[in-house]
Amino acid sequence: MTVRMNDIVTFDVSDDEIELAKKMRAERDAIYGNIYAERASDMRHVGDIGEIVINRALRMCRPDDTVWHDQLHASGDHDFDFCGQSIEVKTVKRKVPLRPYYKAQITARHMAGAADWLVFCGYEFPKQQLHVKGVMHKDVFKEKAEYFKAGDQVHENYTIVEGHEIYAVTISDMMPFREFVKMAMKGRLQQAA
Repeated sequence: MTVRMNDIVTFDVSDDEIELAKKMRAERDAIYGNIYAERASDMRHVGDIGEIVINRALRMCRPDDTVWHDQLHASGDHDFDFCGQSIEVKTVKRKVPLRPYYKAQITARHMAGAADWLVFCGYEFPKQQLHVKGVMHKDVFKEKAEYFKAGDQVHENYTIVEGHEIYAVTISDMMPFREFVKMAMKGRLQQAA
């Protein structure tokens, strides 16, 4: 099953959730430092927004089978255990709505992370909305992903710099989030991997 535009799940993000994300990011930065300077805007907390909202979504479905590892851990470890599966949430900021040809990515250094499943989100900050693009088993992601090295241009506003190489797949190649949750709750995710 592949993602179509009507499969993308959108959540409104409250002001309280944004403030919590900023607080979480500040605490993590105090421990681990900041890996880069944000020039135009400080939106490094989008990853934290993704985790907060996915926690809300998973707990609506299976509160007893959702464990959020929201401790102050370094990036690359998994964020959730849900119905026996480990999940890493990857969130990017967006100014505009998603398109089906957009790519979802992880940095090359995070390819060795511990998660079984990758959940890809986009935070459309002008509207305060988190769009869950789709889900992909990490092994399938590794098989399908395109590698972008330093100097490669992902799109007109995004050129890869050294040390920030990425692997990316097109959104349409993913499993819809709703389907992932249903299969996880029924214990059928091994078939989809």
